Amino acid sequence: DTAWFAFGSDLMTPHFSRDALLWYIEHLRSDGLVFEFFDIRNGKTEDYGLNVNDDTPLVLIALWHHYCVTGDHAFLERAFPNALRAARFLQSQRDERGLVFCRAAGTGTSGIAGWRNVITGYQLSGATTELNSECYAALRAAACMGRAMGEDAIAKQLDEEAATLREAINAHLLDRSRNLYYLNIDESGAACTDVTCDLVFPVLFGVADHDVATNIVATLSRPEFWTEAGLHTVPRTALEYGPTRGYGLLGGVWGGPTFWFAAATAAYNASFMAYALEVSFRHYAEDPRRYNTVPGQFCEWLHGEALTNQGMMLSPWFAPKYLWTAIEYAAGLHVTEDPPTLEPHLPDEWLWTGVRNVMVRGKDTSWFTVRCGGLVTYATGSFPNVPPERTYDDDVSSDVRVTGDNAAHLALQRAGDIVIVVGNTLDRTIATSLSVDSARVRGSYEVRRYDSLMGEWTEEKRVDAKRLHEGFPVQIARHGFALVELHKASG
Repeated sequence: DTAWFAFGSDLMTPHFSRDALLWYIEHLRSDGLVFEFFDIRNGKTEDYGLNVNDDTPLVLIALWHHYCVTGDHAFLERAFPNALRAARFLQSQRDERGLVFCRAAGTGTSGIAGWRNVITGYQLSGATTELNSECYAALRAAACMGRAMGEDAIAKQLDEEAATLREAINAHLLDRSRNLYYLNIDESGAACTDVTCDLVFPVLFGVADHDVATNIVATLSRPEFWTEAGLHTVPRTALEYGPTRGYGLLGGVWGGPTFWFAAATAAYNASFMAYALEVSFRHYAEDPRRYNTVPGQFCEWLHGEALTNQGMMLSPWFAPKYLWTAIEYAAGLHVTEDPPTLEPHLPDEWLWTGVRNVMVRGKDTSWFTVRCGGLVTYATGSFPNVPPERTYDDDVSSDVRVTGDNAAHLALQRAGDIVIVVGNTLDRTIATSLSVDSARVRGSYEVRRYDSLMGEWTEEKRVDAKRLHEGFPVQIARHGFALVELHKASG
């Protein structure tokens, strides 16, 4: 939970992620396993008797993510020695097939190597697709950490280990007759073909080839998996389905899988990604008395049919996952690439999206993407797939004003040039006024404007700064945008 929390927390409260992740990586079990939890009252630890768990790979992935967001090399120097220990531990838990293998003596928390570990009387151990997918991503993350530390030989060896694990997963855990992964191969050697939301993990962590990933996305998009509040943990057609069974982990609706699905499907079906993010959030405000929810606040889990909250009123795990999915998949920030890239995934019905002041390699970064003869992105900072003419130095949104509560705006500046996008958040046309602070503009400007309704550029020569300061009217179609480029006139 701490690791998953960090993916979103890094983007908003990185100081919290740093301290939380360091605690876990600096308090490993003697063999290198990350403990399930610490009792802060007495210092006792818990591993549920498992030889390997999902906590260990998830913390490694989260460590690399934190470094990529913050660029904090001192953090990496402090974390890397123990991160390497944890990676070596994961390597040691591979069986003769090359799969990471969990041995479990019990059921529930003592018998499940994965996120659904509170299902009473249930066992999910052996070689699970979830755990192996996470371990593949963890070894790759550890290799990236090694390269950032200048340990190229270690990085090369970890990359090779990751590659062989991926090969083993696709050789043994992939059922090629269905083009789907087994849930697990249990300790007796039996392969479980149950179809659950856990299918998302080999897509999310880069294990699945394109054709397999496409089939998984299609499978998880079927009606039996979906409600008006998000994704069922198992489909209604499953033999074990029950809307409240196993704390909703055998048929209820948990926010995490919905957001994981949204992230995994972004590159394959952006419209379904948007649908998943929309319905999961909207549900909390639809009828709070009926559903026992708080508007804008993610609860723990929902009854699979009635969609009423059955757990905590405020789950700490889900808001960060939602932000992570929205920023890194919908808005397209690939922060763990070197260098980071922007590849927004906008469904056809989205005409614009924007992000302000998100940390990328330790620097606040803003960007927006609009449909303007294709997807076009403007950004501060340097991204290899954003051309120089759309690369700016600073976010100056606070020096631009628009009227009304339903128009969102973002403004970027370099030297004397400014680009401004104003987006309509409503399902109807709006009129607003756009103005720029007098301290921000001087002299005269050449102005280009793009109207999403008309779908064309218009140009105005020599607009005086006074007019920009006083403001001018802008009409924007439903969910559309207006794009304004200001180029400082010479002479």
